[in-house]
Amino acid sequence: MSSFHPIESIFTPVSLIRNHSNFSTTSTTTKAKSEPVANPNPRSTTYEFMGPPGTFLISFGVPFMMYLLYFGCSEESGNCPPLQSIPDRFVEVLSDETFGASLWNTKASLIYLGCFFDIHRAMGISLGLITASLVISLVQAFYVHASSYRPGLLLALGGNLGDFVYDWYIGRELTPSVGSFDIKSFNELRPDLTLWVLVNMSMVCEQAVRHGDFTNVIDSMCIPDLSAIFTSMDIITDSFGFIFAVGDLTWVPFVYSLQAHYLVFKPVELGPLLAAGALVFNLLGYYIFCNANGDKMI
Repeated sequence: MSSFHPIESIFTPVSLIRNHSNFSTTSTTTKAKSEPVANPNPRSTTYEFMGPPGTFLISFGVPFMMYLLYFGCSEESGNCPPLQSIPDRFVEVLSDETFGASLWNTKASLIYLGCFFDIHRAMGISLGLITASLVISLVQAFYVHASSYRPGLLLALGGNLGDFVYDWYIGRELTPSVGSFDIKSFNELRPDLTLWVLVNMSMVCEQAVRHGDFTNVIDSMCIPDLSAIFTSMDIITDSFGFIFAVGDLTWVPFVYSLQAHYLVFKPVELGPLLAAGALVFNLLGYYIFCNANGDKMI
């Protein structure tokens, strides 16, 4: 009985090596043909957000809610208005001929794209920043959806339903990228968490300027734990679509900073005891957050 030995193969003629390789490949191919090959990108059989109708409504509802929060709780209104007055305020804003033009601010768009960041004046152009973030969210969502039809890509399990609106909203591709640039990870780390902190810092600066110093400046700040991002379900299992893009670029930085925005024109002096209590609760929450993120990495 002959055997194939690695050392002997050094001196084996090339033709014999090729014959041996062909025999192995043929055997493997024959075996593989007898077993069904699983589809790496199966059709989604379940859906979230009430399926296509729900995702269609949310796609319009999120931008509407962003503007509603901005105009409903702003310095111009003086406070958060009563619920019954919101429809009247909404009609009043829409009837203004300059409303459409006021949503866009070129300087704010350049700031959002990272050309520069004027931390003190960010509050004055918040509306333009929100509009710029929504536009970029739409551009990202359409780009990643179109590019997800390239052959050989790995799709996420939840975003391959076959309905355009649903798949565009949830996202099809697991890790969309431009070359080696990972769009999903970048969104999670930069516009999402980093911009949230920058907007909060901008509100702190604005409040300090108005009141002359930092003595009574209070804020709800978040210290992001970036070490746990790459083990989160957002990165590992979730696809990237409009809901992910608008959440990172718009919702987190501009909704989560509403408390700081409100405190600029409605300052509250807590006093030493309440301020200490708020600090303790914030630190406790951050401790729980870090430990919870640490558990999944063990």
